[in-house]
Amino acid sequence: LCFFTFDGHLINCNPAARKVFGTTIWLQSDIFGMDERERRGLSDVQQDEGSFRIERGGRRTAYDNMMDALSIDGTSFEVDLPMKLTNADSTSTLWYCRVFAQRRCDPVTGEPIIMVSHQDVTNLR
Repeated sequence: LCFFTFDGHLINCNPAARKVFGTTIWLQSDIFGMDERERRGLSDVQQDEGSFRIERGGRRTAYDNMMDALSIDGTSFEVDLPMKLTNADSTSTLWYCRVFAQRRCDPVTGEPIIMVSHQDVTNLR
């Protein structure tokens, strides 16, 4: 279970999430698996004329769909995403992560936050 600001910064998470995703978790890269090129496309800043075009991949589309769905208080969003885990021997394992996100209100600041839970659903594939 993790809590994020609406720009993707981690507020807090439980130890199980840190074990899977690491100590510095970003909503876009760690939860949705977006690479740097896709994340740069999230900025509203105009690209220079000579700049490359940002591709819209499946993960970016899932992220955008989540943000659209969470635009209203109390709403939720669910998606299954393939994740690649690098093992100690440098091999990788593919698993599927169910991301369940809910829009909530931070009880301290009153700001909207995203509560995200994760579940390994590889065996359901």
